[in-house]
Amino acid sequence: MAGRVLRDEELAFVSGQLAALTAREAPLGSGLRAMAADAPSGLLREALSRLADDVERGVSLSKAVQAQPAAFPELFAAAVEAGEASNSLPDVLSRFSRHCRMVSRLRARAWQAAAYPVVILVFSACLITFILAYFLPHLRDVQHDAEGWWDARHYYVSGSVPRVSCVTTALYWVSDHLAVVALMAGVGGLLVAAALVAWWRDGTLQKAWEWLMLRIPWTRRFVTSSRQARFCRTLGLLLKAGVPLPRALTLATRAGRGVTLADGAEQVGKLVESGMTLSTALTSQKLFSDALVWTIEMGEKRGNLPETLLDMADLYEEESEYAAGLLRALLPLVFFVAVLPFIGSAVGAVMSPLFYMMRLMGCIGGPPDERQTGPGDLIAWVVALALFYVGVRCVLAWQGGTLRQRVRGFVTRHLSLITRRNLPLAAGLQMAATGAPRSYRALLTRLRSEVEAGQSLASAMARFPGCFPAAYVRMVAAGEANGNLAAIFEKLKTYDDAAIRFQRRATLAILYPLTVLVVLASVLASVAVFIMPRYQLMYREMNVELPAVTKRVLATADSLHRAPLVQLLLLGLLVWLVFLFVFRHR
Repeated sequence: MAGRVLRDEELAFVSGQLAALTAREAPLGSGLRAMAADAPSGLLREALSRLADDVERGVSLSKAVQAQPAAFPELFAAAVEAGEASNSLPDVLSRFSRHCRMVSRLRARAWQAAAYPVVILVFSACLITFILAYFLPHLRDVQHDAEGWWDARHYYVSGSVPRVSCVTTALYWVSDHLAVVALMAGVGGLLVAAALVAWWRDGTLQKAWEWLMLRIPWTRRFVTSSRQARFCRTLGLLLKAGVPLPRALTLATRAGRGVTLADGAEQVGKLVESGMTLSTALTSQKLFSDALVWTIEMGEKRGNLPETLLDMADLYEEESEYAAGLLRALLPLVFFVAVLPFIGSAVGAVMSPLFYMMRLMGCIGGPPDERQTGPGDLIAWVVALALFYVGVRCVLAWQGGTLRQRVRGFVTRHLSLITRRNLPLAAGLQMAATGAPRSYRALLTRLRSEVEAGQSLASAMARFPGCFPAAYVRMVAAGEANGNLAAIFEKLKTYDDAAIRFQRRATLAILYPLTVLVVLASVLASVAVFIMPRYQLMYREMNVELPAVTKRVLATADSLHRAPLVQLLLLGLLVWLVFLFVFRHR
C-alpha cells in the first residue's frame, strides 16, 4: 500500500482499540470496520479496511499486519505476532498503546520547546521585511526634505551635515532591490535546505546533531532520558511478549531513531548473539548510563528483565517529563538573551535611517557630528545579564522547585524503583549518583556512605535535614519498620510533585506583578535618562520653558546619567530585592 507509515498517535489508537476488542473476544472483522469508520485520517481508515478484509478472509491478525509494511512498522507487527504466539495479545497491545503515547508525548515536548524560537525568528523576519518594503522608501523622501530644510536655514556650516552611514546606504539599496534580494535568499535557502536534507539522510548531520544535543547541559538530560525511556519501554514490551532478545534488541534500536544508537546497538546485537549477556554487551559499547546497565544486570540475574525494563522506562519517562518542562521554560529565556543582540542589531540597522533623521533634526541631542557617549551601554548589558541570571533562577524554582527539592525528588524517584524491584540499596544509590547532575552527586555519595556504614536509610537521611525534612524521615522510618518502603516512596513522590506544583503557582503569581513593575521602572528610567535630555536640548533652542516637575525629573536623570557607580548600586539593590522576594520568602 502506498503512503506513509502510521504516526505514533495513530498506532496508539489502533493498538488501544484492538486491545479492547481482543480482551472482550469481539469479532475482529466487524470491530476493525467500526474502527475504520471512526479513524481520524484517511490513510488509517484505508489501512484498517484492508486489515478487516484480510481478517474476514481467515488471515490471522499478525499476517494481515505484516502484509502492510508501508503502513504498520515492523515493531508493531512483531508485537502482534509475539502476542498471538504467547496468547497474551490484549496485554501486549495495551502496553504497545502506552508505548506509542509515550513516544508521541516526547516528540510533542521537543516540538513545543522549539516553537518559541521559531516564532520569534519568523516574526522578526516579517517585521524587517515590512520595514524595508514600506517604511524606508518614505523615510528617505522625508530625509531629503529635512536636509534641504536645514541647509536653507544655514544651521550647519559647510560640510558639517553628517554623511549617511554605509549601513543606511546598504539598506536603501536592499529596499530598492527587495524582490531580487528575496529571490536570491529564497534560492539560497532552498539550496541549503536540500543540502541539509541530504546530509540528514546520509546520517552525517544526524550524528552531528546528536553530538551537539548531548553536549548542551539542558538538552543532554532530556535527550538521554527520553532515549533511554523509549529503549527500555520497547525492549521490555517485546521481551514481555516473548520476542527473542536479539530481534527485540534490533527492533528497540530502530524505534530509538538515532544513528549513534543504531551503530552501537548493532555491535551489541552481535555480542548478544555470540552468548554474551545484555548488560555486559551494553557496558562494552557505553550506549547508556551506568545506572541503567547495572539495573539491567540485576534484572538478568533475578530473571525479571522485562519487568525491570518497564519500571526503568517509567522512571526515565518521569525524568524526561521534568527535563522537557525545564527545557520549555528555559529555552525562551536563553534564546532571548542569545539572539536578542542579533535581532536588535538587525532592527537597529533597519531603523538607522530614522536615527539619522532624528540626529539631523536635533531630536537626539547635540549637533549631528557629535555622538554623546556614557555608561549607558555598559549599564544596559549589566542589567540584561543580571535579569538573565535572576530569570534562570526563577525558571528553575518555578519548574522544579528549589535545589533541595529537586535533589529530594530525584532521590525519591530512584529509591522508589530500587525498593520496588528489591535492588541492593547502597549499590543503587551509587549508580544513581553516577547518572545524577553534578549538584546532586555529593549528597547521593554521602548518603550511600552512611548506608554502607550500617545506618538505616531513615537514619542516613536524618543527617541531611536541609534536604530531607523531619516528616520525610519519619515516613521513611515507618516504611522500613512496616516493610512497605516502596509504597512510602510512591506517596512521597506524589507529595513532592504536588508541593512543587503549588509553589509553581505561587511563584507565578508573584512573578507577574514583579515583572510588570520591573519593566515599568526600566522603561521610565530609560525615558528619563536617554530620551528626555535630548528633548530638553530641542526645547531650549526653541526658548520654551519646561514645567517644574519635568525639570526635577531631568535633574535626577542627569545625576544618575553622570554617576555610573550609583547606577550599579541601584542595579545591585534591585537584583538583591528580586532574589530575596522570590527565593527567601517562598
